[in-house]
Amino acid sequence: DKDISGLDIQPFAGIISRTYNTIFSNRDQDISFGGFGVVFEFISWIDLEMVYKYEKVVCPNDIEIVLYDEFMAGSDVTGDMRIKDNAALITEIDRSNNRVTIELNPSFQWNKDLSLYFGFQRRISSYNSDNQLDIEHYNQKTSRNRLKAGLKYDFLKTWTAQVEYIRTADYDDEDGDFLQNRFLVSMKYSFI
Repeated sequence: DKDISGLDIQPFAGIISRTYNTIFSNRDQDISFGGFGVVFEFISWIDLEMVYKYEKVVCPNDIEIVLYDEFMAGSDVTGDMRIKDNAALITEIDRSNNRVTIELNPSFQWNKDLSLYFGFQRRISSYNSDNQLDIEHYNQKTSRNRLKAGLKYDFLKTWTAQVEYIRTADYDDEDGDFLQNRFLVSMKYSFI
């Protein structure tokens, strides 16, 4: 019954390799990541999890054909002696970036069987492209915000029911902004 009744520190690290079909191979990713999570327990029924994650994303940096707005640039970058709004440009596209993710997840244990939880996650990606013609990555940052809320109920010692809602808002020039709403309803049985 103390103000802080528990503390867990969870360091983590890993690697991920993501490979696309041949036609999209310039989107392949080799990711190394690391970080730590800290969970505080307050007065035995409130938990606050805080997570910091750093990711280094390495992509091939190969040549692609892109549409380039020469009017916005004010110059003929393709060298065809015409300035067009949709000029076909062959250039290196580098999707390599550094990502930082911060996450806060409070939860409340109403009784021994019922818990309510929330979450907020913010990810910032800073692209590493040094090609000024790679306008979607050169000197660019993108962000992703994720909110979640859920209810978890344990019953009959081995059964758990869960309802969760997750809303993700992604702001990215290359793939376009998107908003995703996801609902989860689950029943779980523990054999052990």
